[in-house]
Amino acid sequence: MDIRMKIFIWFQILFIVIGLISCDPFHCIENSYSFKSYVTAYPNMDSIETKDTLFLEIKIPFVLKDMNTNALIDYSESLNLGTTVSIDSLTGGSINIPGTAPAANSFNYLVFQGKKIENKVFPERMTEYLFDKDMYNSQYVFKLGIIPNKRGVFIIGVGNASGVYRKSDKCTKASYSINFHDTNQHLYYYQQNRPGYIIEGLEKTNSYCFKVY
Repeated sequence: MDIRMKIFIWFQILFIVIGLISCDPFHCIENSYSFKSYVTAYPNMDSIETKDTLFLEIKIPFVLKDMNTNALIDYSESLNLGTTVSIDSLTGGSINIPGTAPAANSFNYLVFQGKKIENKVFPERMTEYLFDKDMYNSQYVFKLGIIPNKRGVFIIGVGNASGVYRKSDKCTKASYSINFHDTNQHLYYYQQNRPGYIIEGLEKTNSYCFKVY
């Protein structure tokens, strides 16, 4: 697999594990629970102008059904639930080459709900966030405004969460899938960028494409 393809896929599906875990690593349980959650993007248009704002919004109930057991699990005490947002420009690729370039620095960001944390891994491609708690509605919330500074065609990747633990139990972990929902993801831009390539898996569920003019 082409190295650029490996890098792109890695950051598209990056699992966020934030903070120090103060328990015996030999007795901790990794991802005992598996939850589904969703992200929406709006305004739901395939093209926006420079200086316009594209919003990403996530709302996750404290209590969710575990996909492994169908049991309802209260995860209201999470200390490290969050996500990553990667942005690449589409530069022209092929079946084997994604044809992307890091573009996070081509945008300004407004965090309306949530908290941005320092990302030292790949700041030119990705920003990293923790979610806020909405106690009134018993949910975690995140809202990000993304403002483009230059023209082009771009793809956003929203990362799943893994290794999420609670204040009362730092050893039992949960994973959250964070898939686009009620959103036209405009994946035809990515398809046009890679003629003949089949978009599937996390690239299909966690990506959003748009044009800036």
